[in-house]
Amino acid sequence: MKKILFISIIFGLSICFSAMVHALSGDISGVWTAGTTVTIDGDVEIPAGETLVIEPGVQVEFTGRFTFNVLGRLEAVGTVEQLIVFSRAFETEASKWRGLRFDNADDTSVLEYCKIEYVHKDGDYPGVRGGAIWISDCSPSIRYNILTNNYSRNGNYNGTGGGVCLDKNSNSIIEYNTIAFNKADSGGGICIGSDCNAVIRNNRISNNESFYSGGGIYLSAWGHATIYNNMIKDNTVYGWAGGGGITLWNGNCGVDACTHVFNNIIVNNAASTYGGGIYSRYNDSKIYNNTIVNNFAASGGGLHVLNQGNSVPSIFNCIFWGNTASASPQIYLYSDTGSQALITYNNIESGFSGVGNINSDPVFVDALNDNFQLASGSPCIDAGDNESVQLPEKDFYEDNRVGDDPDTIDTGNGQAPIVDIGADEYHENLCPGDLDGDQDVDEDDLIIFARDFGKINCTSGCPADYDADYDVDSLDLSFFSRSYGDCR
Repeated sequence: MKKILFISIIFGLSICFSAMVHALSGDISGVWTAGTTVTIDGDVEIPAGETLVIEPGVQVEFTGRFTFNVLGRLEAVGTVEQLIVFSRAFETEASKWRGLRFDNADDTSVLEYCKIEYVHKDGDYPGVRGGAIWISDCSPSIRYNILTNNYSRNGNYNGTGGGVCLDKNSNSIIEYNTIAFNKADSGGGICIGSDCNAVIRNNRISNNESFYSGGGIYLSAWGHATIYNNMIKDNTVYGWAGGGGITLWNGNCGVDACTHVFNNIIVNNAASTYGGGIYSRYNDSKIYNNTIVNNFAASGGGLHVLNQGNSVPSIFNCIFWGNTASASPQIYLYSDTGSQALITYNNIESGFSGVGNINSDPVFVDALNDNFQLASGSPCIDAGDNESVQLPEKDFYEDNRVGDDPDTIDTGNGQAPIVDIGADEYHENLCPGDLDGDQDVDEDDLIIFARDFGKINCTSGCPADYDADYDVDSLDLSFFSRSYGDCR
């Protein structure tokens, strides 16, 4: 997740441009050289069989409601220091453009270290679909990008995927992106459409809005995905179909679930109706090792399940804590249709029937600062189920799974290590000075330590209380100083 946070801070970078290309429209190909500003004054298209290479630092500015169509191959690869920026030319509504559209394009197309902003999609279906990026019948790679302030809506709720929309027969990998402040009818951040099987991993998906379903991610009928290691935070859905963080809709795969949702932190999302964290509707996904906390909905603050006893989801090794709702704050099974789910080995506030489920404060290191690592003594340590599914190799923080507390690995009876509940796998002393959970010990951790220094009676927990004596004093400072700059 360090990479995502690092990408986020480059919103403020200023980039100098040394050349200008005026008023392009029609067919395009060739190379747009580093540092160039390209003005788009009409719809543009990379024809089938042709390639356009965009080098780092290029600024692409649209003067009106024009579309960038890709039928051939687009290679837009910037750098951390020099993003490729696709934006409006003027700060007016009329200058907002109509996004990138990959239609049966070359699968080797790639968007990397690009910033795509101020797309406005409206009008009739299907042209309204996809805000910043629309993909159909192809699978370009989408990684390390910033997708922000994009829009896909119409009066019939046909808009989908304010940040990214995979429409059909697309299996793109969407990874390490910051997808924030986008709006759509469904899938404020991401929409996965029919006959798609995407990989969504290591993204920060936050502050997106939906007006029908899926504030952060919307998985539509017969769409499938593997969704893991994402921070899904502060997304909102206002429509009746719910799913503040994620909507999983009608993904019936039969014997083997084709949608897996794991190692995600799903926090502070809201739905005016169902499922503040996740809304599962006629879906047999496997949902495991997620941390689902502080979400809100009218029913099922953490999770709302609606089915008719078929397409039953499996939920295990998850934390449901601090979620709120008028009906069933943590997990709601819609009773009118006899909804069912297999719910085992979770930590669920206020309790829930099912094998292995517990009800105990998960004891996070510093949830107020988005550090959802398990602190020493957490009841989630060694409380999961290894047998429910093939476990991931890494956790949300990219540490090894089933890397238990050394005192619990070998009990003398040959028992295998047990996986922890939640997105984090506890590792004692793996990175003791890392107070912000970004896998290093630096000035950010020093700020957190300084905030706690001098506190006494830390019965509610102080991240900097290393010796667990309920105060933060010179002994804790000595411990922190030894680990500064080192994380293994």
